[in-house]
Amino acid sequence: MHRSSLAICLCCSAMVLALPIEGFSQKKVEKPKDYNPSEKKIPSNLPTALQAKRMYGQSPQQLESASRSAFLRSLMPLEDHLRYMAMARDARLSGSDLTQKQKIEAWGQYREQIAEIVPKIQQFNQPGATGWASELAWAKYAITRADQRIAELADNPVQLASARSEAQQASQQLLSQTEFDYALGMSTLSDLTYAKDRYLASNDADRDRRLGQLAGVKAMQEAWNRRGAGIGRADKILETEVAQNLLRFQETLKSGEPKEIAAQMASLDRVSRQHFQTSVEYFKNGTAPLHQLTNSILLRQRLQQLQREAPELANKDSKRAFQEDWNTLQQAAASKTDRRGRIQADLLAIDLLSVSVNSDK
Repeated sequence: MHRSSLAICLCCSAMVLALPIEGFSQKKVEKPKDYNPSEKKIPSNLPTALQAKRMYGQSPQQLESASRSAFLRSLMPLEDHLRYMAMARDARLSGSDLTQKQKIEAWGQYREQIAEIVPKIQQFNQPGATGWASELAWAKYAITRADQRIAELADNPVQLASARSEAQQASQQLLSQTEFDYALGMSTLSDLTYAKDRYLASNDADRDRRLGQLAGVKAMQEAWNRRGAGIGRADKILETEVAQNLLRFQETLKSGEPKEIAAQMASLDRVSRQHFQTSVEYFKNGTAPLHQLTNSILLRQRLQQLQREAPELANKDSKRAFQEDWNTLQQAAASKTDRRGRIQADLLAIDLLSVSVNSDK
C-alpha cells in the first residue's frame, strides 16, 4: 500500500493513445473568454485536474468501473482507486452550466461510492491479512472530506462544522493506524508522511509546521539514499520536494501577488518536471509503474490550466516542456499492450486526461 505525498494534479498532442475510449464527442468546444486582469483576480486555488466544457462521453463511468474492478481484486491500492474516482467526479463537474444542486449530487455520488467500499475493505479482516485497517481508516477519512465539500456547496455552516470535526477524528485514526503499521513494516514512509500531513491539515496546522514535517522526511530519505536503499530513491526524494513546493505555492496563491505567484509556480513546475523525468527513467528499466508517470504529470496539467486562466502567469518554456512530457507519457501508454490487471484502468485514466489536453489545440 503506497500513498503519494503529492496533493493530488494542457498542451496539445497529436499522438494517439493506446486505448481509445468510445463515446467522446467530436463537437468543437468553446474557447475561454479573454482574461481581463482588471476584472478578474488570479484564482486563489489550483484548478481541478480536468477542464470545463469538455465532452467526456462514457469515459468517467468506464474509468470508475475498471478501477473498482482492479481494487476489488486487490490489484490496485485504495489511494489509486480514490484518485481515479476523483477524476471521474471532476469530469462530471466540468460543465459550466451545472446548478448548485447538480454539483452537490455529483459530490454525493462520489461520497456514496467511497461508502460502498468500506464494507468491502472490512471483509479483509481475516487472520494474516495486513494493511486493511489503514485502508479502512483512509476510506473513512475520504468520506469526511467529501462531507466537508458538500457542506461548503450547500452553504450549511452547521453541517460544515460537524464535517470538520469528523475529519479531525478520522485523520487522527488514520495517523494512529498508519504509525502502528509503519512500526511493523506494513506501511511505507510515504504512507506515514501522507497520514501526518492529513492530520496536520485537518487540525489547521500552519504551513511552517507542515513544511517542517516534510523536511524531516526528506532528510531521512537522503540518509537512506547514501546507503543505497530504495526508500531513498531519487524519485521518492523529488516527490517530497514537490510536496514542499506545492505547499509554498498554495500559500502564495492566497496572496494574489502575480510576481510572487509566478516565481513559486516556476519552482514547483521545475521540480515537478524533474520528478516526471526521473520517474520515466525508472519506468524504462521496469522499476516504476505507468500510473506513477500519470500521477506526476497531473499537477503540471493543473498548472498549465492556471496559466490559461491567468495569462500574466503564462510561461512558454513551461508549456513546451509540458507538451514534451505529455508526448512521453502517451508513448509510454502506447507501449502497454497487455491490459490485464490494473493496467486497463491506468490507460483509461490517461485517455480521460487527454480530452482536456487535446481539446486546447
